[in-house]
Amino acid sequence: MPTKIDFIGGNTKRCLMAMALPMIAAMFLNMMYNLVDSLWIGNLLGKTAYAALTNSTPIILILTSVAMGATNGVSILISQAIGAKDKKKTESLIATSFCVAVAFSLLVTILLEIFLPGILKALNTPAETYDMAYSYLAIYILGYLAVYLYLYFTAVLRSFGNSMFQAVAMLVSTILNAILDPIFIHFIGFHGAAIATLLSQMICLLFMLIYLKKKKLFTFKISAFNCNDVLPLIQKAIPSVIQQSIPAISTTSLTALVSTYSVTAIAAYGVTGKLETILFYPAMALNMVLTTIIGQCAGGARYDRAKDYLKCALFLQYSSYFSHCRKGLTAFAVFCLSIFVGKRDKPSSGIGCRSPSFPI
Repeated sequence: MPTKIDFIGGNTKRCLMAMALPMIAAMFLNMMYNLVDSLWIGNLLGKTAYAALTNSTPIILILTSVAMGATNGVSILISQAIGAKDKKKTESLIATSFCVAVAFSLLVTILLEIFLPGILKALNTPAETYDMAYSYLAIYILGYLAVYLYLYFTAVLRSFGNSMFQAVAMLVSTILNAILDPIFIHFIGFHGAAIATLLSQMICLLFMLIYLKKKKLFTFKISAFNCNDVLPLIQKAIPSVIQQSIPAISTTSLTALVSTYSVTAIAAYGVTGKLETILFYPAMALNMVLTTIIGQCAGGARYDRAKDYLKCALFLQYSSYFSHCRKGLTAFAVFCLSIFVGKRDKPSSGIGCRSPSFPI
């Protein structure tokens, strides 16, 4: 398994694809990981339970977006330090960003557990689904530290030119979640899906830590913590968090609006939202890959190489990805809808109307 790619001296297209393909695979696996709960809950428990999951989804999306955005911001500085071949700075950034990641994720967990009832009410969560949505999120949020640290370490790995392991880790986690979900749902009910997800997240993080210890890609020392690195990390993280969170905030607003209608409407919107991620995730993957690559090029003062990677990425993205994914999803929209809640509860949906506007 390659652990380092020469972004500055290597072939532009080969280096980009070597990072992008595993990352896109990891994002699709992450999507499948999230779809597992939807598929089992919708088919085993019906549309009311699926509507409760839909009411929970905006908060989960925002939490994930914040974690992805913040850790992507971290990878910018680490990539620049690696590109500049500054080992001391790299170790300092890793130690400092790790401490900040732990503190931030624990703070978010505590605050959300306290204010979760008010947040669900603000999202117009119906009385029929409120209890289920609350119990699911209360359990899910307990695992946010594991989710955040997993995304943090994958960002660090990307900074070193390793995106392959993220795909492997997500494959293991997705399989675990797919196996555990029906078992826990059968014996515990709706709450079981959240417990299965929590266990899968913790196992995935453990898998990551074992890999990092074995490969020894970098030296981790808490003593390398540097207070002077905190502000630059925050400055890089905030714009990235905003960028990643815009779709999640949009989904939150629409979910709150749809929640004023029937449970069926909420379930229908939830299905289209899940399918929409099929179009969105690969673009996010390419964005995170470019952050790492351009960071290293900037650190090595090779801005000409950064421009080459941008041109190559734009060509690859718009020449093939959008047209094929959009057409495929629109053509099989009816089939895709049926696998979530079955024909008995299948809600009507506007996926065919929504997807053509995605390239914008």
